[in-house]
Amino acid sequence: MEWNVIRAAPVLTGPPDIPHEVQTRRLFAVISTTVVLGFAILSYVLRLWARKRSFQNLSIDDWLMGAGLLITLEPAILLNNGLGHHIWNITFALQRVNQPALVCIKLSILFFYVRLFPYQKFRYFAYANMAYTIAWGIATWIVNLTVCSPIAYYYDKTIIGGTCKNQSISGSVNGALSLLGDISILALPLPMIWKLHMNTRRKIALCGIFLLGSLWVFLLPSFYTSC
Repeated sequence: MEWNVIRAAPVLTGPPDIPHEVQTRRLFAVISTTVVLGFAILSYVLRLWARKRSFQNLSIDDWLMGAGLLITLEPAILLNNGLGHHIWNITFALQRVNQPALVCIKLSILFFYVRLFPYQKFRYFAYANMAYTIAWGIATWIVNLTVCSPIAYYYDKTIIGGTCKNQSISGSVNGALSLLGDISILALPLPMIWKLHMNTRRKIALCGIFLLGSLWVFLLPSFYTSC
């Protein structure tokens, strides 16, 4: 008698978590994220308070910044279940909010620029930057969503026949395009500031204030490396 042996397909899973590393990284992530998020919420509340004190209505940049802040609350809430674990164990939803949050925040800054510098030529550059930001957000969100086929294979490696593209390449391209947009946003108001009728020292001080956001551009790679 012949027996037909059916071999079970291998189950693909990610490497197991290391409890000590999970706790260490989660603690670092919780503390740093709580501090940064606390400052973000406080600054937005103060922004609304300043609007009320000056009897001004909320503008589109205020609404966009509020939307960006709300979206960033999701990864903060999911910290306990995600950060510190291997990517296979990270909640899928945690990976989907990056672009929408950044698009809202970047558009808020650009609309603030438009309100601050009411010059037609400047607005053309600001609107072009907005179009680039929206296109970047949509394109990279779709690429990140469809990097694995089927989509569920991204977080469920037990699906037989599932494949993923090279995520390091798509991530690097995404980061490079985002960095290009950040530099453009940071540099956009500098020519306008330099044309103001004030002494050079004050111009340099104002440029320094507007360039404070550049710190994040340089700190972001080291932050992700340490997490």
